[in-house]
Amino acid sequence: MSDDPIEDSPVPSDAHLWPDEQPFTAWGQHPHGTLDLRVFDQDVWWVDIEQQPHRLAEMSVAHLDNVIAHLLANVDSFYYATVRRLVITRIGESILDLPPAPVGSDATVSSSQAGHIPLVWLEQTTLMRGLIDERATRPS
Repeated sequence: MSDDPIEDSPVPSDAHLWPDEQPFTAWGQHPHGTLDLRVFDQDVWWVDIEQQPHRLAEMSVAHLDNVIAHLLANVDSFYYATVRRLVITRIGESILDLPPAPVGSDATVSSSQAGHIPLVWLEQTTLMRGLIDERATRPS
Protein backbone atom coordinates (compact mmCIF):
# COMPACT_ATOMS: atom_id res chain seq x y z
CA MET A 1 0.00 0.00 0.00
CA SER A 2 1.13 3.54 -0.73
CA ASP A 3 2.55 5.77 2.03
CA ASP A 4 0.75 8.76 0.49
CA PRO A 5 -2.07 10.30 2.53
CA ILE A 6 -5.49 8.85 1.73
CA GLU A 7 -7.66 11.30 -0.18
CA ASP A 8 -11.35 11.69 0.52
CA SER A 9 -13.21 8.94 -1.29
CA PRO A 10 -15.87 9.79 -3.87
CA VAL A 11 -17.44 6.32 -3.36
CA PRO A 12 -20.73 6.54 -1.41
CA SER A 13 -20.35 3.11 0.23
CA ASP A 14 -16.99 4.16 1.71
CA ALA A 15 -18.98 5.99 4.38
CA HIS A 16 -19.89 2.51 5.66
CA LEU A 17 -16.60 0.59 5.61
CA TRP A 18 -16.40 -2.83 7.24
CA PRO A 19 -13.83 -3.48 9.97
CA ASP A 20 -10.31 -3.32 8.46
CA GLU A 21 -11.64 -2.27 5.03
CA GLN A 22 -9.76 0.58 3.33
CA PRO A 23 -11.45 3.38 1.38
CA PHE A 24 -11.33 3.27 -2.40
CA THR A 25 -8.68 6.01 -2.40
CA ALA A 26 -6.17 3.98 -0.37
CA TRP A 27 -4.14 3.59 -3.57
CA GLY A 28 -2.10 0.42 -3.91
CA GLN A 29 -4.15 -1.63 -1.45
CA HIS A 30 -4.87 -4.31 -4.06
CA PRO A 31 -2.44 -6.60 -5.91
CA HIS A 32 -1.27 -5.74 -9.43
CA GLY A 33 -3.99 -6.56 -11.95
CA THR A 34 -6.88 -6.33 -9.47
CA LEU A 35 -9.77 -3.98 -10.20
CA ASP A 36 -11.48 -2.50 -7.13
CA LEU A 37 -15.10 -2.67 -8.27
CA ARG A 38 -15.88 0.49 -6.33
CA VAL A 39 -14.29 2.27 -9.31
CA PHE A 40 -17.70 1.94 -11.01
CA ASP A 41 -19.38 3.88 -8.17
CA GLN A 42 -17.63 7.21 -8.80
CA ASP A 43 -16.65 9.53 -11.65
CA VAL A 44 -13.37 11.06 -10.49
CA TRP A 45 -10.74 8.32 -10.88
CA TRP A 46 -9.63 5.47 -13.09
CA VAL A 47 -7.17 3.08 -11.44
CA ASP A 48 -4.92 1.21 -13.87
CA ILE A 49 -3.59 -2.36 -13.72
CA GLU A 50 -0.57 -1.16 -11.72
CA GLN A 51 -2.88 0.40 -9.09
CA GLN A 52 -2.01 3.94 -10.22
CA PRO A 53 -4.89 6.43 -9.98
CA HIS A 54 -5.71 8.79 -12.85
CA ARG A 55 -8.16 11.68 -12.60
CA LEU A 56 -10.62 11.46 -15.49
CA ALA A 57 -10.34 15.23 -15.97
CA GLU A 58 -6.57 14.90 -16.51
CA MET A 59 -6.60 11.90 -18.85
CA SER A 60 -5.81 12.31 -22.54
CA VAL A 61 -8.44 11.60 -25.18
CA ALA A 62 -6.55 8.43 -26.14
CA HIS A 63 -6.50 7.27 -22.51
CA LEU A 64 -10.23 7.97 -22.08
CA ASP A 65 -10.98 6.08 -25.30
CA ASN A 66 -8.78 3.18 -24.21
CA VAL A 67 -10.50 2.87 -20.81
CA ILE A 68 -13.96 3.03 -22.41
CA ALA A 69 -12.95 0.34 -24.93
CA HIS A 70 -11.49 -1.82 -22.13
CA LEU A 71 -14.70 -1.58 -20.11
CA LEU A 72 -16.84 -2.45 -23.13
CA ALA A 73 -14.62 -5.40 -24.07
CA ASN A 74 -14.84 -6.83 -20.54
CA VAL A 75 -18.39 -5.81 -19.65
CA ASP A 76 -19.64 -9.33 -18.86
CA SER A 77 -16.81 -10.00 -16.42
CA PHE A 78 -17.27 -6.65 -14.66
CA TYR A 79 -21.04 -7.09 -14.48
CA TYR A 80 -20.95 -10.57 -12.95
CA ALA A 81 -18.20 -9.54 -10.53
CA THR A 82 -20.44 -6.65 -9.44
CA VAL A 83 -23.39 -9.01 -8.94
CA ARG A 84 -21.14 -11.22 -6.79
CA ARG A 85 -19.93 -8.17 -4.85
CA LEU A 86 -23.50 -7.05 -4.17
CA VAL A 87 -24.54 -10.50 -2.90
CA ILE A 88 -21.45 -10.82 -0.68
CA THR A 89 -21.97 -7.28 0.65
CA ARG A 90 -25.59 -7.96 1.57
CA ILE A 91 -24.72 -11.29 3.25
CA GLY A 92 -21.87 -9.66 5.17
CA GLU A 93 -24.09 -6.80 6.32
CA SER A 94 -26.59 -9.34 7.58
CA ILE A 95 -23.94 -11.35 9.45
CA LEU A 96 -22.39 -8.19 10.94
CA ASP A 97 -25.86 -6.79 11.73
CA LEU A 98 -25.12 -3.65 9.69
CA PRO A 99 -27.67 -1.56 7.80
CA PRO A 100 -27.44 -1.88 4.01
CA ALA A 101 -24.83 0.49 2.61
CA PRO A 102 -25.49 2.30 -0.66
CA VAL A 103 -24.13 0.44 -3.66
CA GLY A 104 -23.61 2.85 -6.54
CA SER A 105 -23.31 0.33 -9.36
CA ASP A 106 -26.33 -1.73 -8.50
CA ALA A 107 -26.51 -4.68 -10.86
CA THR A 108 -30.26 -4.39 -11.43
CA VAL A 109 -31.84 -3.20 -14.66
CA SER A 110 -35.41 -3.22 -15.94
CA SER A 111 -36.92 -6.39 -17.36
CA SER A 112 -37.27 -4.73 -20.79
CA GLN A 113 -33.45 -4.59 -20.92
CA ALA A 114 -32.94 -8.23 -19.93
CA GLY A 115 -31.18 -9.28 -23.16
CA HIS A 116 -28.56 -6.57 -22.70
CA ILE A 117 -28.14 -6.50 -18.92
CA PRO A 118 -24.33 -6.19 -18.67
CA LEU A 119 -24.12 -3.41 -21.27
CA VAL A 120 -27.08 -1.51 -19.82
CA TRP A 121 -25.56 -1.85 -16.35
CA LEU A 122 -22.20 -0.50 -17.58
CA GLU A 123 -23.82 2.45 -19.33
CA GLN A 124 -25.62 3.34 -16.09
CA THR A 125 -22.55 3.23 -13.85
CA THR A 126 -21.26 6.48 -12.45
CA LEU A 127 -17.81 5.73 -13.90
CA MET A 128 -18.98 5.12 -17.46
CA ARG A 129 -21.21 8.21 -17.41
CA GLY A 130 -18.22 10.19 -16.12
CA LEU A 131 -15.93 8.83 -18.83
CA ILE A 132 -18.47 9.56 -21.58
CA ASP A 133 -19.17 13.05 -20.20
CA GLU A 134 -15.45 13.82 -19.93
CA ARG A 135 -14.83 12.50 -23.46
CA ALA A 136 -17.65 14.69 -24.79
CA THR A 137 -15.84 17.81 -23.56
CA ARG A 138 -12.77 17.00 -25.67
CA PRO A 139 -12.18 17.49 -29.38
CA SER A 140 -12.03 14.32 -31.46
